[in-house]
Amino acid sequence: MKKFFILLTALALMLSLAACGEKAGAPAASSAPEASASGTATEFTPEQQALAEEFMAMAEDFDALADKVNALPEELRSEELVNNMNELGTNILELSEVFSDPASLTPEAMGALKVTVEATRALLAEAHANLDEIAAMAAESAAEPVVVPVEIVNLTGVEIHTLALSPSNSNDWGENLLDEVIGNGETLQVEMPFTEDTLLWDLLVEDGSGNQLTFMGVDFSDASVEGAQLVLTGTEGGDYYASVS
Repeated sequence: MKKFFILLTALALMLSLAACGEKAGAPAASSAPEASASGTATEFTPEQQALAEEFMAMAEDFDALADKVNALPEELRSEELVNNMNELGTNILELSEVFSDPASLTPEAMGALKVTVEATRALLAEAHANLDEIAAMAAESAAEPVVVPVEIVNLTGVEIHTLALSPSNSNDWGENLLDEVIGNGETLQVEMPFTEDTLLWDLLVEDGSGNQLTFMGVDFSDASVEGAQLVLTGTEGGDYYASVS
């Protein structure tokens, strides 16, 4: 991420200097494009049009980079990153103003702009590669399960002889986790693997008579990776619910 910020800083400086240079070198009012006999202002030359297309491709390349930033995990969306991207967008917009008037695109200005566009696209390509690497590392990290110790507290009012846990996005209940009965008021500690895609879990419990209870969509998103507590509660009215802390 540090390398990416360095690239953004270099881009911002380059585009800012280029924008200031173009403003300073803008033609005076007396240098406005000459009108033809029909009254139409001088049109862009093929060379100017080609440079404008190169600039547009650079701007689209920046937009693609911004899309990648917006798709990053929330922890990468720092205020500094957003400010840098906004500054870059502003610099590109200011620099694009020179293409509003063919008279502004003198040979000297076009030469400087071409160098700026080529150098910017090279930095953008490097930023794209660096950001792809960051995104790949974040995706790999998110895919690796985090094993969390979870204390299961039985307050259902019945003994639990069978306990199976399954991510809500799975159709398989999995194996019975119990080697012994969990009496009412007793606890059992198990280890549960979590990823960003498996924070909702379904639970199946069975008492000694074969009666089953299911707890669907139990949300562990606010649980600590250091450990969590899952409380299974039954009411006198025959309602059952699960809570995570």
